[in-house]
Amino acid sequence: MRNQTLEQKANERMMIIMPLLEDGLSKSDIVERKKIQCDKYDISYRSISRYFDAYLDGGYEALKPKTGYTRQESSLPEGFQSILEEAIILRRENPSRSVKDIIKILELEGRIKKDSLSRSTLQRHLQSSGFGAKQIRLYTSKGTAARRFKQPHRCMLFQGDIKYGPYIPITEGGKPKQVYLSAFIDDATRYIVSAKFYENQKTEIIEDTLRTAITRYGKPDAIYVDYS
Repeated sequence: MRNQTLEQKANERMMIIMPLLEDGLSKSDIVERKKIQCDKYDISYRSISRYFDAYLDGGYEALKPKTGYTRQESSLPEGFQSILEEAIILRRENPSRSVKDIIKILELEGRIKKDSLSRSTLQRHLQSSGFGAKQIRLYTSKGTAARRFKQPHRCMLFQGDIKYGPYIPITEGGKPKQVYLSAFIDDATRYIVSAKFYENQKTEIIEDTLRTAITRYGKPDAIYVDYS
């Protein structure tokens, strides 16, 4: 996202590749987990592989996007907002419809010129609007649990949790130490409103992550954390 910091983007990428970093995984295990993450986060296999390789080569810092390039919104097709609304309708009609198929339909209907809209651009805007592949599956879920927690609008509920992170050489002498990821997501859109790594699992890290989320996106009507 344009408004995301480099650290936020690195945190998101870290969450995506974290299942690939478990000790004892074979090459085939990693391949299968990459495929699972592709579906879960609605991103390409190539992107996940790039994040994974970058982390292995350069650690957490290598997950931060390269600076020096600014995406130009002027490159978007004319009337992009209405195009995005039509793309959302197409996604809601068929939640399994891929971004590539949505673009093809828009081209065939004459809404956009051929090759004028990239897959990554539309995917990014669908995600920020709350209609990524994973998000729309949550909207259309028939399960009781999904109905119980699904909120209709943004900032109605922030959900927080702590996950075990990788071992990083952050101590004196460079000895690896395990870190922990504290994150909050907006329940309706599943957007990550705040995510940070910490050296401990104390309650204070949840408070700090929540404070960041509220500062950036406003106070939610309610919060939910399964932590005591």
